[in-house]
Parts: sequence; C-alpha cells; structure tokens
Amino acid sequence: MADTSAVDFDEFDNLVDLCSELDAPPAVEIILPDKPEPKLPRPVKLVICTRSSGPATSAQQQRSEQIRDFCQQRHITDICHFTRIENLKGILTEGLLPRAELEKRSEGCRPVFPDEMRLDGLTDASCLSITFPNYKMFYQKRQESNDDNLWVVIVYDYSVITRLNCAFTVHNAAASVNLVKDLRSRNNVESLAETFADFGNIQRNELRIPDNYTTNPQSEVLAFETIPVNYIKRVVFFSPASLNKWLEEHRSIYPLNKIAIDKGKYGSRRDYKYWQKGAY
Repeated sequence: MADTSAVDFDEFDNLVDLCSELDAPPAVEIILPDKPEPKLPRPVKLVICTRSSGPATSAQQQRSEQIRDFCQQRHITDICHFTRIENLKGILTEGLLPRAELEKRSEGCRPVFPDEMRLDGLTDASCLSITFPNYKMFYQKRQESNDDNLWVVIVYDYSVITRLNCAFTVHNAAASVNLVKDLRSRNNVESLAETFADFGNIQRNELRIPDNYTTNPQSEVLAFETIPVNYIKRVVFFSPASLNKWLEEHRSIYPLNKIAIDKGKYGSRRDYKYWQKGAY
C-alpha cells in the first residue's frame, strides 16, 4: 500500500477515490488515525486502584480515575453505538441525546428510533457497548430493515465512560431490569469489572476473546446524559455505496479522515457459538 503520510485526505470527495490514491481496494477497512485492536487475548488480573491526591479528591474524580485505570489494563479504547443512518446528521450536530429528550420533540423532528419498544424502560439513557457492538441486537434490527446500508456504527472514545454519567450491565438492560432495582447505581468500576467476569456457566477463558471485549456480547453501557460530538473517534459505514450516498449531502459536516468502512463491525464476535442458546 502507498505511503499515507503525504496524502491530504480532505482533498478527496469520496472513499473510492481515496482508496485509489492509497492503492487499496474500496472494500478494505480504512481507519485513520487509530490504534489497532489487540489480536490475541491475554490473561488480565484485575487491579482496582484508588489514587490519592489529597483530601480534596472527590468521589466523582476517584470513580473517573478507577475506571480509567481499568480501561488501560484492559486496553479499552472504543465505545460503540449503532443507529440508523438517518440519525447521523443530528448526532454529529447535537451529540447523542437520550431518547427521553428526543421524544419531547414533535413527531416530524424526531429521529428514527431503532428500538421502538425500548423494553428496558430507560428512555433517559442511550445504549452503547464496549469495543464491539451488541451484534445480537444489531443483527436483529438490520434484518428487520432488510438493508445493512441503512445503519452506521459510531465509535466513541473510551473517556465517555470515565467522564460522563454511565452505568454498566452484565447483559442486555431489558433483561436486567428485573434483576437490578436501580441500574443507575451500577456506575462504578466494580460494576464495569463484572462485565468482564465469567457469566453463569460460561467461562471467559474458554471464549478466546480479546481482553477489551465484555464477556457477554450483550453487556451494555447506559449513558444518562448527552454525549457531545467531540467524543466521536470515527463513523463506520457498511459499504462504499452507503458512505458515498451520505457524503453527497453531508460531507461538509464531518472530516473524511474520521470516516471508515468496516464490515467487521457489522458481523458477530468469534465466540458467537457460545451465545446461540438462551436469551442472555
């Protein structure tokens, strides 16, 4: 592949032309710049540290530092959110707002809600996943729409969970409601660590997944406040066709070098066979 250091990415109107300049086929994943995800799992021993910065250290600061340390141990860099492509412009303009805020708007000004039922009842929170999208839910929604090109995956920086009001569930929040009375209380590093532990009779070390994958693919991050645009690392499209169609109308609102095509984010995890049975 050609040297990318001398390429001005903003000179290109679409990813097909960019791929041609880089001597790369349009179907390859192009993510610039970013750190590669770990290829092989490595055993990680959890160490939850409490930093001491004097008596003025607040509980919020301590929480933030503990979660940041945990993410560094686990090499967690990405927080993912999938949505309909029609919603992308609004998210890139206003940030990711909780559904309860969006429902206050008139019907013609609302986004397309991927989950019409929202069985977890937590409309004051946005649903995200650590490192990899909740592929079981994502696959179901894409099947209902009958077109993968109607969806995008937004990849946020991990600092979303260190700085914002987020809670962590060990599996789908809709299933967790009956098990946890107050999901808001699961906003600490201990709750985050639980999402990387063994799940029922499934032993994590048997899954051979990277350290930064939650054990259960349906583990969720619930963000109880708006996620500003500046937390976005990149937007992942399914194909050059869907990307180019979106760029025709919206190229001016988002940098080309923060856009990627990655069908891998639309697939399943390597351990999918372990999760085929049961709701989890």
